[in-house]
Amino acid sequence: MFFSRINVTKAVRACERARLWSEVVYLYTKDGQVDNAVKTMMERAIAFNAEKFLDIVVEVRNQELLYKAIAFFVEQLPPLLGKLLSAVMPQLDHTRVVHLLKTQSEYAVALAQPYLEDAQKENLSSVNTVLNDLYLNEEDYSSLRSSIEDYPNFDQIVLAQEIESHELLEFRR
Repeated sequence: MFFSRINVTKAVRACERARLWSEVVYLYTKDGQVDNAVKTMMERAIAFNAEKFLDIVVEVRNQELLYKAIAFFVEQLPPLLGKLLSAVMPQLDHTRVVHLLKTQSEYAVALAQPYLEDAQKENLSSVNTVLNDLYLNEEDYSSLRSSIEDYPNFDQIVLAQEIESHELLEFRR
């Protein structure tokens, strides 16, 4: 009610001393310090609210914080990874996201498949290669065929060597 009259810095410090993490996030958000609010949510589980996080993460100015948020979601909230990636997609370097997902876990790339399919429109080699590998592992030859025809920026020789002895006839074609 009297937010404009308080000294936010002092209120934040008082809330931190009292361990009122949700209130700290609220103060940061109202004061426009979105980066600090996102950091606090990732560091303090009690302050984390998925809906609020997804609403304010799009306003983050520090790009490194976005990649930390992706790593956080892979570790802590894998089912919501797709929502996070679609929310911050315009701000991301897709090649870096692919590398991050590969290093985080083996299933993170599969969880991010809808995001990767949207990012494939930019015809980046790393995104195309990862998606082609996903389609190959899932034995989805129709998606692989359309990916190869529409987005030719990938190592074609490596893919040909992988699928030349595949047990399914459609992949060998």
